[in-house]
Amino acid sequence: MFREGMTEIELASLFEAGMRRRGYGGCSKMRAFNQDFFLGNITTGASGAVPSYFDGPVGGSGLTPANNPHGAGWKTICRDEIIYIDYTCVINGYTADGARMFVLGSVSETLQRAHNAALIILERVTAAIRPGALCDDIYEHAAALAQEMGLQDNFMGIGNDRVRFIGHGVGLELDEYPIFAKGMKMALAPGMTFALEPKFVFPEGAIGIENTYALKEDGLQVLTHAPQDIIRL
Repeated sequence: MFREGMTEIELASLFEAGMRRRGYGGCSKMRAFNQDFFLGNITTGASGAVPSYFDGPVGGSGLTPANNPHGAGWKTICRDEIIYIDYTCVINGYTADGARMFVLGSVSETLQRAHNAALIILERVTAAIRPGALCDDIYEHAAALAQEMGLQDNFMGIGNDRVRFIGHGVGLELDEYPIFAKGMKMALAPGMTFALEPKFVFPEGAIGIENTYALKEDGLQVLTHAPQDIIRL
């Protein structure tokens, strides 16, 4: 679908059409008051650092400030900048959530280091998740890892627009329990489904990873299977 020089919204329209052809039911429902969400968001380069009204680590400029500015906009996609694709998919009423990173050319050392850090955090956090674990402990573990790697100021957003969670439940709605956030003492239980999304935001763009999981008695089952490394186009 991708070609150099196309706009974010053009790529988004093709990506969304591909999902619809494969059975995406649309209508990603939100539980939180005064929140809504489109199907997902595509940002490229510096647009990944544009905050939005949405309570998430990455916003995007959107098409206009007059209509829920979020996600893909009119920006032209250039070489050597991260293409950040973070979308839901609703099949038979149930939601999955995932994010993958793409690039035409190469990425900066800063963004590559941050992506490596996101993969490490995801690996360590998923290894710690089991029935009975507390959501707050999982978040604090992720935040501590980001600080150990010197990336705490860019973890899950930038500046005053950082969010204080690392994951969220998914089901009939996008933002269900459990919520992996500071102060959330909910214990995890088999049967829960959730997304984990360690991400970093810099002035030059957003980067990271997101997968959806189901918690079983004996550990996690990953439900999103695309390659996790930055995908070169």
